[in-house]
Amino acid sequence: MITIIDNDVILKLGKWDLISELIGITDGEETIYHLPTCPYVLCPPAHPAKALKRCGDQATIDRVTAFCKMTNPAPEPENFKWLEILNGVPGIDVGEVQIFTMGIENPESVDFIGDKRSLLALATSPSALGAFEALKGRVKCLEQVVAEMICTCNYGTIAEKVKSCPSADKAISLVFGTSAFQKPENEISEGLLSYYSYLNDKTLGLLAPFPTAPSITSGVLRTGPEVLLIS
Repeated sequence: MITIIDNDVILKLGKWDLISELIGITDGEETIYHLPTCPYVLCPPAHPAKALKRCGDQATIDRVTAFCKMTNPAPEPENFKWLEILNGVPGIDVGEVQIFTMGIENPESVDFIGDKRSLLALATSPSALGAFEALKGRVKCLEQVVAEMICTCNYGTIAEKVKSCPSADKAISLVFGTSAFQKPENEISEGLLSYYSYLNDKTLGLLAPFPTAPSITSGVLRTGPEVLLIS
């Protein structure tokens, strides 16, 4: 299956040193696509100071750069119909337009999207209804991606990496916490599920199914859902 990933997801997972885990939950680096502008937007080689400001440290720059080299730039769309439609939707930027378009043109693909405002715009704009229907069930938010890593990788490792950079994402930082105390795996999974459920409700069922681990028993939201829409 093709996986198309936006800059926001790549940057946050790069800050958390979870790039290898990201590749591990896909069908391999050869099936992953990123925006052609990704390396130049996130870590422009000609502007090291700008790259450092955006990524936070040299290690993240190196991870993002390596990821872009080992994966594929998204190709130009075959049909400009969806580009024209989605470009006219407020709240969807040019990068998400390209990712959504590629997702529509490849019915066996999945989009990893970090910008929740674009998901809300896709789901609620009348002019985007056709795109919404084409992509429904094939979009994953960042909370889903992290939850899938927890299901398939070592939980303790994931937790420590996420907690090492709490500024990367406000909502996920609230779920994992920032203290030395490590929350139980089921509590983290329930927190991620709560944010996912809130967003999936607001986007009218746009998201793919949540990777429910056997330890998840409920989806009680322990932190304010409004954080989800601003992180």
